[in-house]
This record gives sequence, structure tokens and C-alpha cells, in this order.
Amino acid sequence: NHGEVIDMHRSAMQMLFSLVALLVPVGAYNTFLLRAASTPRAAVHMASSNFAEYVQDRQVKEAQTTSEVAKPASAFGPAAVLSDPELVAAAKEAVLAAGSSTYTASEIVVAYNSWKLSVSRTYSDRDEEALALRAFAADDDLINHYLGVATNDLGDSAAASSSADEDMGVDLTIDWRSAYDQAAQVRMEAEAQVMQATTGMAAAEDKMRQATSMTTKQEMAARTVAEREYAQALKAAEEHAAAERARLARELAMVSAEEKDARADGERRFSAAVESLRSASAQTISEAQADRAGALHRFKEQKEQAEKVLKAAEVKMNDALAKMREQAEAAKKSAEKRQEATIAAQAEATALLELLRQTKEDKAMLSARSDKEKMELEAAVQEANKKARKAKLAAAAILDDL
Repeated sequence: NHGEVIDMHRSAMQMLFSLVALLVPVGAYNTFLLRAASTPRAAVHMASSNFAEYVQDRQVKEAQTTSEVAKPASAFGPAAVLSDPELVAAAKEAVLAAGSSTYTASEIVVAYNSWKLSVSRTYSDRDEEALALRAFAADDDLINHYLGVATNDLGDSAAASSSADEDMGVDLTIDWRSAYDQAAQVRMEAEAQVMQATTGMAAAEDKMRQATSMTTKQEMAARTVAEREYAQALKAAEEHAAAERARLARELAMVSAEEKDARADGERRFSAAVESLRSASAQTISEAQADRAGALHRFKEQKEQAEKVLKAAEVKMNDALAKMREQAEAAKKSAEKRQEATIAAQAEATALLELLRQTKEDKAMLSARSDKEKMELEAAVQEANKKARKAKLAAAAILDDL
């Protein structure tokens, strides 16, 4: 799958850089890194070319670069390099990264300067030189060797200052040709390893392309199957939805008919209930009005009769009083003569007074009875009104229920 192909590609790259770091010398390793960063196909081109031609071309290019680019101050001795704080800082970082305390940053810079003078190496910028210094600081054997070379060069330069322009502090006892040939042999082996790693990377790329192509084909086939299943499912869903819509339409038609019948039945029952309530209310109101009219007529007759009785009683009382006065006058005149007549007159007057008292009591009773009948009439009218209101409220409640 894609993950295995990517892991294989990453493993091939790690193996490539590990082989280059182990087999190629420091200077060649830095040159390889710079050329690999600029053109990835440089290793393949070197492996396919003749090694002698490649070495000759490289020497020509290095000679041209040396003649065109002026050497910085750091290429003429360790003292000048030690004064550069950037290189000292890079050496300190390399020591910290390596986790080794065998050499100090100053010693690493001195050894690096000696190596640079020995191989006539120059750099176009500070970043490239700092990168080379960090790579140099990782090799303790190189540091030890070139630190001794720098110490010997400093002693020899004090004894033979006249030949400084010819020697430039280089130890002539070392066979640099054999060292160069050995490094070239190591380079050839490293380039073969690079070629092998490149072939492995190409195989990994082919495998990844094949896996990608197969995955794409499988994805297209799965997509085709999924689209077919989706179309079938969509068609089935549409058919099911159409059937459900038809069924719902039939049920809605039935529900609409039932609703229409129920509404008509409800309206009939409502109309019947309203009519019944109206007739009951009208009957109750008419009965109450009839009761009120009858009670008013009856009590009116009673009142007229009571008034007639009252007037007759008053007439009788007045007549009786007049007669009583006449008798009293007559009694006074004949008082002396008729003592017995006076007593009888007084008795008759007492009787008349008693009659008057009874007449007043009858009048009061008639008045009280008239008031009572009037109150009963008003109570009957109120009761009729209450019945009418109750009938109206009952009719309104039935209307609300409907």
C-alpha cells in the first residue's frame, strides 16, 4: 500500500546518506552534499562517466575556482580563523551535538584550518564553511591528525621562515597522492552505493506508482459499483416513495371524507343543541315573564282590595269618632241627669276605642301583608331572572363544548 511504499522510500534515503557519511571523506562529503542539493542526478552522471575523466574535470574546475575566487583570510593560518567568532560558535555547536569533550572548539578550529590549508579548500560564503566545519568536527581521527600537523607546521614555520612562500605550512613527508587515490577509491565505492541506492529509490518509486495505479483502478471499480448500487437504491427509494405517496393520498382522501362527515354531523348536532337551548331559554323566560305578570296582577288586585278595606275602615272610624263625639257631648249635657247613661257612653266610647285600635291593627296587618306580597313578587321576578340567566349560561357552555 501507500504507507509501505513511503516507508521503503524513506529507508532508501536514510541508507543512502548513511553510506555517504561513512565512506566519503569530509571534504568530498561536503562537496557531495552541495552537488546533491543542487542536482539530484549528479551521482548517476558520475557513476556513468569514466572515473579518470571525472577526476581530470574536477581538477580543472577546482583550479578555475581557485584562480577566480580570492582566498579569504581564514585560508592562511589558524590565527586568522580563531579570530572569526562565527567559526568558533559553529565548532562549539558541533562539540555539543557530538556530545564529546575530547577537543575544545579552539582546537577543532585549528585542526580544521590545517586541513583546509592542506587540501587548498576555499568557500564562497560563511554558511558553506560552517557546514564543512561541523562535518569536520565529527571525525576525531581527522582532528587529531591535523591538530598535530598544525602544531608541526607552527614549529617548522619558526625555523624556516625563508621558505614560507613555497611550503605554506604543508607537511611534505605525507604521501598525499596515495591518500588521494585511497579517497578516490572510497569515492568510487560510495558512488556505487549511491547508484545502488538510486536504483532502489527508482524501484520504490515504480512500486509506489504501481500501487497508486492499482489503487486508482480499484477505487474506480469500487466507485462504479457504488454508483450502480446508489442508482439502484435511488430508484428503489423513488418507487417506494411513489407508492407511499399514493397510499398517503388515498388515506388523506379517506380522512378528508371522514372529516367532512364528522364536521357535518357536528354542525347538525351543534344546530340542534343551539335550537334546543334557545327554545328552552325562551320557554324559561316566557314562563318567568308569565309568572311575573300573574304575580303582579294578583298582588295589584290584593293591593286595591286592601286599599278599599283600608278606606272603608277609615270611614267607619271617622263615623265612629263623630258618633262618639256626639255621644260624649250628649253625655256631658245629661251627665247630671243620667249617670248611668254617662257610664254607658263611656263604655261605648271604650268599645269604640277598642274598635279603632283593632281597625288600626287590621290596617297595619293589611299593609304588612301588602309589603310581604310585594316582596314575594319581587323575589319571584328575581328567581325568574336567575333561571333565565342560568339557561343562557348553560346554552353558552354547550356552544363552547361543541
